[in-house]
Amino acid sequence: SPTRCSLSPAGSARHPKINENVLGYHPSVDAFCRARVADFDPDGSLYVLAYRDPRLATRGQLARVSHNLVALDTPPAAEALCVGCSVLFAAEAAAAAAEQRYTRGRIVAVGEDGDGQTVFSVAREAADGSGAPPEGHTVCTGVHLFQLRPAPNVLDVIFHSTAETTSGCDRTVSYDIFLACDDQGQSSGDNTLYQALIDAIKK
Repeated sequence: SPTRCSLSPAGSARHPKINENVLGYHPSVDAFCRARVADFDPDGSLYVLAYRDPRLATRGQLARVSHNLVALDTPPAAEALCVGCSVLFAAEAAAAAAEQRYTRGRIVAVGEDGDGQTVFSVAREAADGSGAPPEGHTVCTGVHLFQLRPAPNVLDVIFHSTAETTSGCDRTVSYDIFLACDDQGQSSGDNTLYQALIDAIKK
């Protein structure tokens, strides 16, 4: 497959680990919200999250969120961003840090503001990754680096947990990956790569 721009800044596109601060998708608000990784369930490829906003917790229970809907809560490296990169961004400032919401988008332009600071124009995408743009699909302009987060990318998780010797490369090469499953949906064959991912998250 041809290479494409995929957000993979050094030091921020690795897999989230237990006890780290992350952004996890929450369907009740259709956005990514601040949380802490409490555990990882390898059977369902689910992160177990404790959301920071108490309004999102049901009687204090932990939430189980798919690995492809969890991202690190750290700004990406500016030099790794370009037109076409998939990101999460905070379109509006929240009253409290724990209540901040992030949505999914794709960078469509990079420029500078009046102070010479780099700013991005980001086209909104469906927060849950379904691909369909939300109603009232818009482009947000003047988005600063501190408002951005790396979008969830399972390929980044795999590459950074099993091939960390590829230092010096700040772009990801995209591949088509096929998983063979039996009638119950269980993957078959060599699960060495997937097991390495699980072990890395549990560390």
